[in-house]
Amino acid sequence: MKLIERNFFQKILLKIFPNSNNLFLVDDFKKIDLLFNEKKNMSKSNFLKNFIKLIHPITYKLIFIKSLFNHYEKIYRFLVNECDLDYINTIVRKFNNKNKLRFYRLCIYFNKYMEANFFRFEASFSELFKKEDEEIKKFRKKISLFNTISKKPSIAVIGPLNDISKYHDEINKFDQLIFINPSLKYNFKIHNSSEFAYYFRSPSIEAIQNNYFSPPEEKPIFIISEKIPDKKINKSYLSKKNVIKEDYSELIKDYNLIGKFNAIQSITLHLIQMGYRNIAIYGCDLFLTPRSLNKRKDYAPYQKKIQIKGEYDIFVCHEPYLNFIILKILFENQLIKPYKNLKRVLNLSYEEYIYELSKNI
Repeated sequence: MKLIERNFFQKILLKIFPNSNNLFLVDDFKKIDLLFNEKKNMSKSNFLKNFIKLIHPITYKLIFIKSLFNHYEKIYRFLVNECDLDYINTIVRKFNNKNKLRFYRLCIYFNKYMEANFFRFEASFSELFKKEDEEIKKFRKKISLFNTISKKPSIAVIGPLNDISKYHDEINKFDQLIFINPSLKYNFKIHNSSEFAYYFRSPSIEAIQNNYFSPPEEKPIFIISEKIPDKKINKSYLSKKNVIKEDYSELIKDYNLIGKFNAIQSITLHLIQMGYRNIAIYGCDLFLTPRSLNKRKDYAPYQKKIQIKGEYDIFVCHEPYLNFIILKILFENQLIKPYKNLKRVLNLSYEEYIYELSKNI
């Protein structure tokens, strides 16, 4: 099975190390998804085999120590069912920082949010999250000095949830609307007085390039993308010269973060760096609504045409603390105007939010 598309650098590595596993060449997020995407039906033996590949990516074939298997069996029980958290902590705290991070991300991938939250603030993990905590502290101080008034047009970010149909009258009051991962299926005629902009995540750009789905016909006033198209792409407005690369580096440095921003956080930070203020946000409740129950029907990663396994398989690894706290800081400093559902969430404490998230997933 081909696990990844190899770039030039990766091809050179494979020539130097021809026997290396492809998992060695992908980041942790992709690695976890490749190893555990059958998590709902994964047997214990497959879990143990893949967990060893995750934390011993180079030497996994040499791992056959019985005591390790016993420890890892406890981790399997912990992730798929219930197990003593304190006991798991005695195992995990012996991991090096790289494997502590992999375990933390694995907890999130298995939707063990309360448990991941425990490790996020556990003493033995403190060094791992030190830079992220410092970066968030700098961000909070920087944002507190921002002027909340702007000469830019009013703008609303349209997220992935399908509940925006209840708020069309509110949404249509904004000068500009920026849609996250829109497709040809969206009916833009319901917003006849607003200008449109688009924000595409990297998987959506790749899917458009491979003709897995069609972007909107309507030409936007601007396009922001996590990834700049690297080859010819359908719709001239999406050509390389017309796309603005996502950038919020003046506000927060990605390289200091353990977590990864979701789409709402990324585009909101980019717009603030562009000079927008009082940015309205619709169609987002920080994953308190299961996506299978409430998803925009035009939203690119969920189009039927691209729901073929192996072509455009999307998973969400929602890092709850980072994504919650960034929006809460922006909300407290009046730089965003969340709609009713998101406002309720941002008025929660983080502990209340993580409790709701754990119950709803």
